[in-house]
Amino acid sequence: MQQSKHLKKVLSLSDVMGIAIGQIIGAGVMSLTGIGIQMTGSGITPAFILSSLITLLTMLPIAILASSLPTTGGMYQYTSRLLSPKTGVFLVIIIHLFTNNIIFICAFFCSIS
Repeated sequence: MQQSKHLKKVLSLSDVMGIAIGQIIGAGVMSLTGIGIQMTGSGITPAFILSSLITLLTMLPIAILASSLPTTGGMYQYTSRLLSPKTGVFLVIIIHLFTNNIIFICAFFCSIS
């Protein structure tokens, strides 16, 4: 435990973005590619591009908020302080459902055209 006093916060934006992209590729692309191809066929590539842009737009304000007000607990902590703890739980569940299913929503719309 004494060694933790000597650690410095030295992660740059590129380091954090690399970690985030690694998690997205590991969790999303590898597990959802087969399902997406089965659902849409050739519409999977525009679906991945569209879903990554939408996810970037939705998560950028959260990243800015987290860098200006660092805390443990993420979106739940911000929402429970601002509104209420019940609203914080509800918002976190909605955000996770939306970001986990956005590839399927984009794949559906890309397969229509």
